[in-house]
Amino acid sequence: MRYNPGQIIEIITCLALNIYIYQIVIMCRFSIPFSGDPESLLKRARREIERAGGAFDGGSAQGSFQAKTPLGSIHGSYEVTGQEISLAIIKKPFILSCARIQKELAEVMH
Repeated sequence: MRYNPGQIIEIITCLALNIYIYQIVIMCRFSIPFSGDPESLLKRARREIERAGGAFDGGSAQGSFQAKTPLGSIHGSYEVTGQEISLAIIKKPFILSCARIQKELAEVMH
C-alpha cells in the first residue's frame, strides 16, 4: 500500500485478549499559536462547534472534535502545549484544503 506524501500513519492498538490494529490516516497536522487562557479558548471552541451541530469532547490539555461545515464534517483531535494548540485532522471534505482549515482556525483564535 502506498501513501501520498504528507500523510502520516499512526497505529492504534486496542487492549484486549486479542490485539486489534487500526490504521488512521491523518490528513492534516498543524499547530497554531494563541494568546490568552487555554481554558477560555477551548470553551469558545466547544460553544461554537456545538452551536453549529458538531461535537466536542475533551479538556484543557487534549481532546477530539467533529465540526460541521457547509462542505461536510471535519473530524480531528487537539493537544494544547503552552500557548500553542496542535491539531490532527483525520476526516475532512475532499474539496476543503488543509491550508484553508488552518487559515480559518487561526483567524478565529486571534
